[in-house]
Amino acid sequence: ELRAFLRRLEHSCLQEFLARDPCFQISDKYLLAMVLVYFRRANLKLSEYTCSNLFLALYLANDMEEDLEEAKCRIFPWALGEDWHNQVADFLRQRDKLWARMGFRALVSRQRCEKVMAMEPSHWAWTRGRCPHHGGAHRSYSKAGISGFSPPCCSLCGSPLLHKSCPKPEWYGSPSQACLSGAEDPWAGGFLMVLPSQLLLEPGIYTLHILLEPL
Repeated sequence: ELRAFLRRLEHSCLQEFLARDPCFQISDKYLLAMVLVYFRRANLKLSEYTCSNLFLALYLANDMEEDLEEAKCRIFPWALGEDWHNQVADFLRQRDKLWARMGFRALVSRQRCEKVMAMEPSHWAWTRGRCPHHGGAHRSYSKAGISGFSPPCCSLCGSPLLHKSCPKPEWYGSPSQACLSGAEDPWAGGFLMVLPSQLLLEPGIYTLHILLEPL
């Protein structure tokens, strides 16, 4: 199981995704170890150790451990492709199905993660240790806007070169293509609104005005 998981991390899509998280905010060694724990708890067959399931499990791990909502949403375009805006609701349903297969046991201790790493201690995935300044609790609404789907260059981590050199998906769009999109809300029967990364809103209640024709 561990070997199959580590081999899957070598997939070109996952390699590009991991490279575009240079500060390891959504894919550090503990979150990656949690993915394998989730696979085992869900009793996935080795044939189910796919990129799709890995992204689902990684998103769930971020749900459990991280505070930055905007950061984990960067998983969507990598997991779903060019038309990701219209597939978010289905992605969240698939996440919940995986969670159910795990018996809704999503909490993983630090010790459990370290036991996973100890099985193959020299693997590169376990070198993805997050710097202290990226630890602790943060709230995403206080952060500056981020263009596209990759983290900004971090002067503290010294990651600009890695950020700039890593390729983007072929379908990656420019910031000017960003727009407000919606998807059915699987829980409340309403809509899940996906905001473009350039749009910052303070916590509060807002009224949406839908224009049937462009200005």
